[in-house]
Amino acid sequence: MRVKFPFFILLLMLALAACQNAPAIPATPPVVNEGATTAVLNVNALPEGAQILVNGVVEGASPLTLELAPGVYTLTASLAGYASSEDTLTLEAGQEAIYAPELADIASPVVELITDRTEVGWNDTLTVKVSATDNAGPVRLELLLGDESLALIDEGEFATTLIPADTPGMTPGREIALRARATDGSGNIGEATVRLRVGDESLAAAAATLEPAPAELVAATTVTPESRPIIGPGVTTTVTETVHYEVTEITLPTYPYAEHLSKTTDPLMGDYPVIVLDRAAYETTPQTPAPVLYRLLTLENSYLKLQFLPDLGGRLYGVTFKPTGNEEMYQNPVVKPTVWGPGSPPAPQGANWWPAVGGMEWGFPVDEHGYEFGTQWGFDNVTTPDGGVMVSLFTRDPKLPHIVVDITLEPDQAFFTMRIRIINPWSEAFRLKWWHTAALAPGPENTVSENLRFIWPAQRVSIHSTGDLALEAGQALNWPNDAGRDLSRLGEWSSYLGLFQLPAAQGGFAAVYDPSVNEGMVRTYPPETAKGAKFFSAGWQQALDPGLWTDNGSRYVEMQGGLMPTYADWYDLGPGEEVDWTETWYPVAGIGDVTYAGADAAVRVEARGKRLSLGAFPTQPFEGDLKVSLEGAEILSLPLQISPEKPFVQEFDYSGGAVRDGDIVVSLVNRQGAKILEYRGKITLQ
Repeated sequence: MRVKFPFFILLLMLALAACQNAPAIPATPPVVNEGATTAVLNVNALPEGAQILVNGVVEGASPLTLELAPGVYTLTASLAGYASSEDTLTLEAGQEAIYAPELADIASPVVELITDRTEVGWNDTLTVKVSATDNAGPVRLELLLGDESLALIDEGEFATTLIPADTPGMTPGREIALRARATDGSGNIGEATVRLRVGDESLAAAAATLEPAPAELVAATTVTPESRPIIGPGVTTTVTETVHYEVTEITLPTYPYAEHLSKTTDPLMGDYPVIVLDRAAYETTPQTPAPVLYRLLTLENSYLKLQFLPDLGGRLYGVTFKPTGNEEMYQNPVVKPTVWGPGSPPAPQGANWWPAVGGMEWGFPVDEHGYEFGTQWGFDNVTTPDGGVMVSLFTRDPKLPHIVVDITLEPDQAFFTMRIRIINPWSEAFRLKWWHTAALAPGPENTVSENLRFIWPAQRVSIHSTGDLALEAGQALNWPNDAGRDLSRLGEWSSYLGLFQLPAAQGGFAAVYDPSVNEGMVRTYPPETAKGAKFFSAGWQQALDPGLWTDNGSRYVEMQGGLMPTYADWYDLGPGEEVDWTETWYPVAGIGDVTYAGADAAVRVEARGKRLSLGAFPTQPFEGDLKVSLEGAEILSLPLQISPEKPFVQEFDYSGGAVRDGDIVVSLVNRQGAKILEYRGKITLQ
């Protein structure tokens, strides 16, 4: 900018700047020496010591006085840890000017977090010391576990002691992350993290004599946590820019059922706590939803945005695929109790109030959505060595058989991993069921079309439940086609239908894909551990009324995974034991359909007359070769450079080939020679 002010305007602006504590601006004062041939520039940039450049040449550190020839000058003030300032000033002979910008502090405090050990027993004492330094002065220091504040001081440093058994949020037998946060006067945040292992050696013996603590009643209750962003920086103050984690809130219209919930236990499950609904009392109240505030965790990188609701069963509420802008999970616009859930008997009366909130939920320790869908879950986060963030969600009573779900998102990857841990701290075996359920509605409309396809490598399936009069529960069917009916297409499901793979989950992947929106969702998993795979839908032609779970007519489908093959099967977890496994989930888009999926990529392989149609979707940028063999002879080798936002789709004419049908192999081989995907199947080119 060019600045040239009369004297009285200069005085007025300086007075206003002083009153408002604003940085001074360049100005031209009156002529002080009519015979002079130069001008005087007084530089008083703050903080002192800022480096001053005039037309790109370093002149010294503020404060300083410069004698300059008349003309137009570009003035720059800079100092490490502060935002630079740049202005243009016109000087005339005999004039005196002032350049006095106040630089904005942009440096985060440097935080030091020290503990006297990295492993601590459940009843031991842990000493923690926290300190911070900052370029601009005092900072506010806070010690946190997850999102819970353990200690706070306005400035300086502090030391404190913690006993895990007396510290809310600490869980025996698992790794936790203590975080120290420092905030300076400009609002810059620095953090440091220490990961600790909390022992559980004394827990199993004590658990047999302890009564299970009641579950927390939090469904549909108003929560008012402090709204503040939290970014996981690892063990230094460097904040990753590619994976972002924050805790905020979301308001969801919620039916007034919370006041009719109460606590009981299931004696058949070792008195495991259960929240039940007095449905008769609830149905006498006005059925009008009201806004309720829930905590919302967000985990985001360049490809994905994941959102969690710890106050509604710890569910993964949303998975947004950023290249398309579409949400893959179904998100119910209201929180509304249904009539579904664990049935009575054997479950306690009133356990069947499951709200179809949407997203992915964790069914434990019984089937039909379990007992934890409406309880408050604990949560924590740590930064991974590669700059990603892992969010841990867990049931809150470690004296009970409990679960921990660790979901990790790394930079520049269009997938997330999900590690599930089920822990039995009791001195006796615990019999349980586990099914996680993803409610899916890929695309922009938060609903599904009749063209949506269910995809898994199965030959036979069994019916769990159905409203189709042509079918019955327990019946075995061929997959995907049975008696001329394409069961893989949603439009062929006349009424509600639930299908298990027979005799158990196989092939290690399942997917849904809607060609109407050219998008879907993939699950990959270890079938030797996670032996259950199930699809469910409310149907199509004679579908269940969406009013049973929502208020806007939206629909969804379910993709489920279980420890055992069917709902009828139990898993026995021995005393002090745990079972765990890891799955990979990712959106897939732009390739028309899914024939096969692995953890690193999904492909479509299709014969269209004499043409071979191929699609390939990688879960991260890929450079290498696409190779196709038919009956052992290579018919195609094509170099590819693709990514999740730019998948590969192409058709190839095979009219001149000697072999037109048989076993086909499609593989993706990266530049290092590693095969990231291989599909084997049969094909006929007419």
